[in-house]
Amino acid sequence: MSGAITIIGAGGTGYHLAEPLVRFVNYTTKLNAPDIFVIDGDRVEEKNYERQHGAGSSGQMKAEVMVAALSEKINYRGRLSAITSYVTPQTQNSNLIKQALGNNSTVFVCVDNNPSRVFVEDLLNQHADFTLISGGNDLSSGQVNIHVKRKGVVLTPSPSEINPEILNDDEAFPDEVACTEAVISDPQLLFANLSVATAMLNIWYSSVLQYELSGRPIPADIINEVILNVLTASAHQFKRTSNKKRVSTHV
Repeated sequence: MSGAITIIGAGGTGYHLAEPLVRFVNYTTKLNAPDIFVIDGDRVEEKNYERQHGAGSSGQMKAEVMVAALSEKINYRGRLSAITSYVTPQTQNSNLIKQALGNNSTVFVCVDNNPSRVFVEDLLNQHADFTLISGGNDLSSGQVNIHVKRKGVVLTPSPSEINPEILNDDEAFPDEVACTEAVISDPQLLFANLSVATAMLNIWYSSVLQYELSGRPIPADIINEVILNVLTASAHQFKRTSNKKRVSTHV
């Protein structure tokens, strides 16, 4: 792996994804300790404590808090960096974001802002090689998609092809919301965040990483979507070809 590994969003899902990801990468010698970036322009609030971050971190930048905690727990043998801004048209040309979203990068998108999701997808699609894992959830259900491109060949549909409605979302980018404007978040269960984070890591390993670590080509028909629900304790895997066709591999 020659590109960076990047987590966008250090909130409910990104928080629970980060530690197992960094721990796995650190102790998997074949991965050669790539640069790892955590990107988030938000600050910790006390209301976050029920699902993310530690008591006493209120007011601090989520990305910095996460990187500090990871550095304390795991002596990462590569570079582990916090980027305390959002990924938007205004920040896309910063050196760190260019490194974080460069060619051959693996990007975990853990945000609930659809313009941000689409923008990251567009930035990555400028490259010949990347892996994009996108996850999101509401109160109790979640969805994970993986979008893979190798040597200019797209192997799986993008999140916006599977969910084209996100292209028409008129929500503002996070940095365009005025400080005085109240941001109301939909309630989420901690268990839904944990389930989505785990599904994002699982789909990365099962659909991409297990092949690349062993030097095998990625198959053309990899699983590229997981739909889960914590109320029914269910997770269904699919091989999506478009927003209209869903081929189930598990019922």
